[in-house]
Amino acid sequence: MEFPLLTFEITILGLLLVACLAAIGLKRIHFPYTVGLVIVGFLIRLVGDRVPEETLLVNLELSHDAILFLFLPPLVFESALNLNARLLMRNIGPVLTLAIPGLLIATGVVGAMMASLTSLSWTESLLFGALISATDPVAVVALFKELGVAQQLVVLMEGESLLNDATAIVIFNLILAAVTAPVDGSLITQGGREFFVSFFGGILVGVIAAWLASYLLSLAQRRPLIQSTFSLILAYGVFILAEHFLHISGVIAVVSAGLVTSWLISLQLKPETRSFLKEFWEYISFLANSLIFLLVGIATAKVLGEVDGMGALGLGLGVAIAAVFLSRAIVIFGLLPLTNRFHAAPTVNRPEQAILFWGGLRGAVALALALSLNPAQVSRDFVIALTLGVALFTLLIPGTTIGWLVRRLGLDKPTILDQIEQAEALSAAHQRALKALDHFHPLAGRHEGEIHAERQQSQQALDRASQQLNDLWQSLEKDLPMLNQAMWLQALMIEQKGYRRLHDQGFISEAALLRLEVGVSIRQDAVLAGQLPPPALAPTTLMTRLEYSLIKGLRQLLPTTRWRRQQSLKFSNEEYECDLAIAQISESVLDRLRELIYGEKKAARLMAACLDFYTQASQTAQARLTDCAQRHSAAVQQFERRIAARVASLGREEAIANLVEAGAISESVAQTVCDQID
Repeated sequence: MEFPLLTFEITILGLLLVACLAAIGLKRIHFPYTVGLVIVGFLIRLVGDRVPEETLLVNLELSHDAILFLFLPPLVFESALNLNARLLMRNIGPVLTLAIPGLLIATGVVGAMMASLTSLSWTESLLFGALISATDPVAVVALFKELGVAQQLVVLMEGESLLNDATAIVIFNLILAAVTAPVDGSLITQGGREFFVSFFGGILVGVIAAWLASYLLSLAQRRPLIQSTFSLILAYGVFILAEHFLHISGVIAVVSAGLVTSWLISLQLKPETRSFLKEFWEYISFLANSLIFLLVGIATAKVLGEVDGMGALGLGLGVAIAAVFLSRAIVIFGLLPLTNRFHAAPTVNRPEQAILFWGGLRGAVALALALSLNPAQVSRDFVIALTLGVALFTLLIPGTTIGWLVRRLGLDKPTILDQIEQAEALSAAHQRALKALDHFHPLAGRHEGEIHAERQQSQQALDRASQQLNDLWQSLEKDLPMLNQAMWLQALMIEQKGYRRLHDQGFISEAALLRLEVGVSIRQDAVLAGQLPPPALAPTTLMTRLEYSLIKGLRQLLPTTRWRRQQSLKFSNEEYECDLAIAQISESVLDRLRELIYGEKKAARLMAACLDFYTQASQTAQARLTDCAQRHSAAVQQFERRIAARVASLGREEAIANLVEAGAISESVAQTVCDQID
């Protein structure tokens, strides 16, 4: 203990070493990683109490501030960064229902059962109900991704967790305030106002901070390490600003910042930089999860070893577990059928409801709130022991059996569209392998037999993938409405990927890409809702109503005619870019569709409307381009020159990156050349 910093460093390194070794072992026995870490942490504490040399690993203890300000921001930010924002908005009704009224109902049910059947007072019971109702499905979501569960279920579970953390913290603080204040109408009104300010204030702060950070990210182009550091500062900084200084929801602020950052980097950063940033945050999340779940195991063993009255604890823990599962059942099976009836998003069926019920694990937020309690006001140690006990139970029982339940209910089976995508990907990969082998000529003609065998193997694999793809399309012919919908979704996916490719190649700007992606999203929603064919949208309508209103208002506020003319020219350029992209990508979609329906008569008849849709889109876009070129020839010429310059710049950057990768030039030389190009 003479060198506390060295002791801390050794302890952290020891825990990370244990986490890495545990990850390797748990992977081999197919055991959930985070659940296994809790067990390992529990065992570390038991061994540490008996072997003095090992006590170094148990010196670190979880505290309220450590969970809230050290571990929570990166975990929340990484989840928001990788969350499908569009799918979240399509399911925002069920998510908010579970996160706000669902958590309130769960708090009341748990509080009532704990007050009636244990020694806790009503205030203590409601506090426990508020903190234990926040879900933390980190282990479940990781398993979902391995099993290939539908994205909608992942978004429902992860979205609920991100939002109900904020609700739980606000409700917990309101109940805690009621300990020292009489409960009356003014307190309830104040609570509603505080929740509104905390929730929407967090959204506002997160959005503003993400926009400011996006400017810094754009300044650090081609410097992914600096960009990653900016994003790390954003995650921690916005949480501290919101939670500590502004006293609003730090969780909601980080969620908002993560969602906006995810959208902005998809527009502003190049594919390789986006990939680097995602991998950086996966690593940060791995570190945070590894440490926090090990420390939860250590803390559980410590608390259980120090608690007096194990009989009372056992009774209380049994009631708490029963209350948590009963409240979860009421919320899931009671509220989601209502949202299915009144919400326009895809319904949450019974098997999915069962997974949401069984996957409602408890973790970091619940423990952080329990650790923040004042021993002078409530039975802090007892509440902490109950919280750790419930968290450990949900991790060990539902956490280890959720995979079996997913497979049992058949939710790990990919949809027919996913199977088609997989078969197409395999077919493309084997075609590329054959092409590469055709260009491979060994020295002096040696080993031709081995090359021929490899070529035959690839050809057989290609034949199998092609046959699988053909069988999938034929199986869809038995369900013509689904076949029609699948083909439209396939066409829209091709269109969306085409626009992204044009943007990455420099042919269209971020603003034009945003408009085009909005159009694809609108048509995807229409197809999923059964509207076939979906609405055709011109570039002038590829904006949300809010965006259009803001632009219209901005034009009115511009002080001079010159500024207004500049803004009009800017939007005209964006529309011209959109038409260029629509004309080009529509032809690509038509070519791909003709390949898909070759030899399929029923599919060809069904897809006549789809072919006509994209043919008309291409012709209309080309007509608008011709008309614009005739009316504004000078402006179009200047605009196309800018596109050419952008494409050339990206080409130079790619050439320099290839030279660095090949080892022909150093990173410093590459940076100097890039600065000269700029």
